Amino acid sequence: MEEQQEHLLKSETLIDDSAPSLLSRRPDSRHLHRRLHFFLLYVVNALLVVSLMVLLVRREKCVDPSLKTYMPANDAVEWEETVFIDMPGEVSPYLGTPSDEIDELWDQLYTGTGFLLFDPEETRRMVEPTVAIPTSGGDSGLYGMEVFHELHCLNVLRKSLYPERYPHYQLWNENCTRNPNMERHLAHCIDRLRQGVQCAGNTGTHFYFWSEEAGHWKMDMRSRHTCRNFERLQEWARARDYTGFDPFVRSHSTADM
Repeated sequence: MEEQQEHLLKSETLIDDSAPSLLSRRPDSRHLHRRLHFFLLYVVNALLVVSLMVLLVRREKCVDPSLKTYMPANDAVEWEETVFIDMPGEVSPYLGTPSDEIDELWDQLYTGTGFLLFDPEETRRMVEPTVAIPTSGGDSGLYGMEVFHELHCLNVLRKSLYPERYPHYQLWNENCTRNPNMERHLAHCIDRLRQGVQCAGNTGTHFYFWSEEAGHWKMDMRSRHTCRNFERLQEWARARDYTGFDPFVRSHSTADM
């Protein structure tokens, strides 16, 4: 009997001794709350990172690829909706028998945009070296802008059609031989414009309408386009116009910067 009581006492002692150990293994509610808090923070941060990456990818896709090549004027690009005119009765002010007024319109397209001065920071970001022009902030670079050169070429081609008014642009000499300098100039302009047209890859569409008068389908080329605001580019370029350049005076290049 005494042995049984002693055994029971030992058993109770074991139970009492083990009780705190078992209780200590029960999860602390505060500890669980803290772990849950950190887990939720981790999930929220992960979602924020994923969202940011998605936004960056979408933004990259929205950028006009033609603006990825660094050019200072890219910041001046604005867009506008335009309808091209090309129908009977819609006379372009740039066409017609040459006159002083038409000449002035063409000249104003690119006057004051021949030599553009890029500031030192813009010049450092350009890939191609050019003439260096000393300025207060360091060497600036002298550049030209394609759109104005292309307009110059178009004007040269226009003038070559009217040698009686523009004798310096005629392809034929008085002795019926070709003017080699003008021939090279025209050939250069034609191929330069070809490259520009192919580069732009205009996807505007024209359509057709039935003409009772003509008795056949005719083309209507009043197509809609989303164009770069040309006046904005003119303003940007004319603000950088540089008139002190002498092409016959040798100076150092931006390649030495």
